[in-house]
Amino acid sequence: MTNYRNELDAYAAETESTPVDMAIARARWEAGRPDQRVSAWMSPFRLAFTGGMVAAAAALLFALLPSTPDNQLDPTGPVALGEQAAPVDVSLLEGISISGEGQGLLTGTAGDRAVALDSGRMHFEVTPNAGLHLQVVTDEGTATVLGTVFDVERDALGTTVSVERGKVQVDCPGHEAVYVTAGRAETCYSAEGYLGHGRALQQAGEAPEVVLDAIAHAGEVSAEPAFRAELAVLRIESLSRLSRHDEALSGVEAFLADDALVGAAAEHRPTELRRLAARAAVQVGGCERAMPWLDALNGSDEAEGVDLVQYATCVGKSDPGAARAALEQALDTDLEPKLEARIRKLLGQ
Repeated sequence: MTNYRNELDAYAAETESTPVDMAIARARWEAGRPDQRVSAWMSPFRLAFTGGMVAAAAALLFALLPSTPDNQLDPTGPVALGEQAAPVDVSLLEGISISGEGQGLLTGTAGDRAVALDSGRMHFEVTPNAGLHLQVVTDEGTATVLGTVFDVERDALGTTVSVERGKVQVDCPGHEAVYVTAGRAETCYSAEGYLGHGRALQQAGEAPEVVLDAIAHAGEVSAEPAFRAELAVLRIESLSRLSRHDEALSGVEAFLADDALVGAAAEHRPTELRRLAARAAVQVGGCERAMPWLDALNGSDEAEGVDLVQYATCVGKSDPGAARAALEQALDTDLEPKLEARIRKLLGQ
């Protein structure tokens, strides 16, 4: 029994907790309390790792979200396009993009925009079936679209609308609206364009009716006085060729009464118009109606041989001396050989 007791005492001594053991045990107990328990995921290492993952995920999400390019706008006021000859590259948030070389002004609100194109060529893309409305306006015409891809170019000849995809309504002053489809184009002429087209037809030998029809709406577009003057002359010439003498005379009278037209016209134009009026007047009312025009020509340095001959014909009975003087003066001009021979015969030369 004594020996057994001694063995128990020895074991107890060997297994008795030391202060270090007690400290370790207390720490483990504290760690096990619910209010002090720390999840393995909240350890310093795992906190750092988790924080990094959150930041990376946020960065990825930001990258995937739609961004707004520098050229993408949602304007509520006017925006100048192509300032200082800079290339145009504008994308509107609602689904309209504009690019190209030119100058203009963008106005309107989201979904309902207008571009006043002053010059150059611009490319437009309008998202179809998105309820978007866009008008491109120049002095010569208007292009209206609801969803398409097209170009508008404005130069000296006018405004040309070329359609790449979809359909565009083009309105030229004085003309019915035209619907231009993919692969086609329509031009609204400027005053210069009307004049160039009309002169080209005239020089190609087209009938005067064709020329008149080509310039019929030229007066409905804005024009500098010089182009207005030349268009008026072309119209008067065509009327005269059609023997519509009364209309031609009225045209000459209106032209010469307009100081702006006379001042802007080429120097020789007024004399040419008086000559044309004199010939038309002879056809309409004989010498009596023609004499005011013939008197003006006879007294100018620009009188041609035919003008002098017509004058002499009209005053031959009432003033033979004036008629002879006019015929002698006509011989100093360029006359057709047959006419010159007749005059010399009349004068006894």
